[in-house]
Amino acid sequence: MRAVFYIVWSLVGLVVLVAAAFCGVVAWQLVREFAPTTESAPLAPGATASAKGFTVTVHDIRDPMPGAWAREGERIVGFDLGVTAGDDYSGGCFDFVLVDEHGNEARSTVFLPQELSMPRPQELKAELKRGETARGWCLFAVPTGVSLRVLRFEPPLLFVTIEFRGKP
Repeated sequence: MRAVFYIVWSLVGLVVLVAAAFCGVVAWQLVREFAPTTESAPLAPGATASAKGFTVTVHDIRDPMPGAWAREGERIVGFDLGVTAGDDYSGGCFDFVLVDEHGNEARSTVFLPQELSMPRPQELKAELKRGETARGWCLFAVPTGVSLRVLRFEPPLLFVTIEFRGKP
């Protein structure tokens, strides 16, 4: 009877050990999958950075954006951006944040032309499947006279951050 007891408890211990090992492997996979990934590149035309299959390219920078109306004390900065999806992605300019030298963050704004006859730049909007690419302009209102430090791509719930860093 005592031998049966030891055998049963040994089997229970073995099952618990295997279950703990399995949980550890699953936890490690989850951490690897959902841990935020940050990659960076210089904030300059032609710069490209990738993280978790997502790729962002800065095709052009216009500072200030010609023809864009800005409030007193502000300027509009335009970025011609390309996004290649590493997973299904629905987003656009509102997934980008521009940070100035003082740490102030600006979200994308809409293009308001100085004259109604001016053409609007194509805004970055995308409904992409994995591997597809979209391109368009994102505009930001920033105070005149401040330097731009970081353009950050942070789509919600995708655990990806791609940064383009300007000169300190």
